[in-house]
Amino acid sequence: MLTEFELLIQQLESEISALSEELQECLQIQDYKYAQYYQKGIWRIERKIERLKQLNRNPTKPDTQHLVDAIIELDKGMIQSFSLFFLKKSDFYLHFFRISDESLYCQIPSENEMSKAYYYRYFSRDRKSILSLGFDIGKEKPGIKFSIERDQACNEILAKLSVLMFDILHINTQSSGYITKRQIS
Repeated sequence: MLTEFELLIQQLESEISALSEELQECLQIQDYKYAQYYQKGIWRIERKIERLKQLNRNPTKPDTQHLVDAIIELDKGMIQSFSLFFLKKSDFYLHFFRISDESLYCQIPSENEMSKAYYYRYFSRDRKSILSLGFDIGKEKPGIKFSIERDQACNEILAKLSVLMFDILHINTQSSGYITKRQIS
């Protein structure tokens, strides 16, 4: 069974195939203006695929594994909450905590905070893309509610977070973040 990362990559690769066919037709009839548009589209999709492949690397690597471990610890009630920061002085954070119905909640910066960001870019037109992922940015604590089936992987959470962070907000994929955990008191 394919993961959400693999399905998304597969869909993007099929888009490249369709654009390549259109590009070839334009080149055959010597319509170079439209061929240029198709080529740019292919390059953009190839960059997205490369970003997704970077994110879908071996889950045993420490950077991804630390996030997965923290999500699982939170889900099992071993910690009260945790926060993920991408740079030491970064203005982008994710706060994960449990809510009353046994679901997990991932809080992101408010729309106002995102629009003033220094380490990534947010434009009001990105609002629609963020909402389409299931994030609610109109709340006092903007974010998304997740639930993890017992003994299931965190693929859904990781896929949505990766699209938000690297495809919509364009956070540097070379960033090395850190996690702070709040123990149960």
